[in-house]
Amino acid sequence: MTESVPMSPSPKVEEWQRDLAAGRRIELRRSRVTNILLALLMLGLAILFAFLARSADDGSFIPWFAAVCSLVAFAVFAYRGVSAPPAAIISPEGVSRGDGTNPIPWSEISDTGVIRSQRSRFVALVLTPQEAARRTELGEPTADLTSDKGETATAAFLPSGIPSEDDLIALIEIERQRRG
Repeated sequence: MTESVPMSPSPKVEEWQRDLAAGRRIELRRSRVTNILLALLMLGLAILFAFLARSADDGSFIPWFAAVCSLVAFAVFAYRGVSAPPAAIISPEGVSRGDGTNPIPWSEISDTGVIRSQRSRFVALVLTPQEAARRTELGEPTADLTSDKGETATAAFLPSGIPSEDDLIALIEIERQRRG
């Protein structure tokens, strides 16, 4: 599953390595611009659906429902665009989603890769059986993956939309080999 790690890390990977060596966390965020543009799109759709609902003579609730759903999506994307909470955190202890609690220790990551689902790309962290069991006990999301060879492994996924996925995989592989 591991994609090839470049022989010489990119400047971004080297910067991240220096941060980890100094004991600092790396907070990866989704694109603010993308989220703000999506928020504006959702606001436009909400206005369009509200206009359609007001001009409809049949009293249908579907346009109003679509307008409310678009407003909720607007609020979510606007929040992400303005506050930009971290989607993933890389620390000297390991890799974690969002808030940084319960990181996956470096020694418990056995492989990495990118899983594509339609147009989304997710960084997959293949876990050791012990870490997979611990994640299940904690109620953390995991999934079973089957390789082309028919082997099954449990993986945790980092959220989609994280920039520099290839650099992130290179960093995780380097740190996993060094710290694992």
